[in-house]
Amino acid sequence: EPINKIYAFCTASPGDPKSIWIFPAHVKEYRRVSARQTLVIFRNNQSRIFPVSYSTFNTQMLRTSYLQTKLMQRVEFNNKKLFYLLHGPKSSTASESIEFYLEDPK
Repeated sequence: EPINKIYAFCTASPGDPKSIWIFPAHVKEYRRVSARQTLVIFRNNQSRIFPVSYSTFNTQMLRTSYLQTKLMQRVEFNNKKLFYLLHGPKSSTASESIEFYLEDPK
């Protein structure tokens, strides 16, 4: 939900009832516990061990961050384009007078 800046990923398939949804904005840190477990410490200092490998968890964190960055860039670009369409280009004035360029060189 990029408009409200809500991003999440699941630890397994989205259709799997055992899948757990993680909101990266609430993750303070995470570390490997075992080959198939990752300890997640949340910003409120609560922690929990999830049944997902550190590698998978880290990849999902990175992908979600990348998606967030790309969506923010798209929103920013569209806002600039909308501003330009509504307000038109800024006019600017040259520091030299036009007569300088109209003189006949000898």
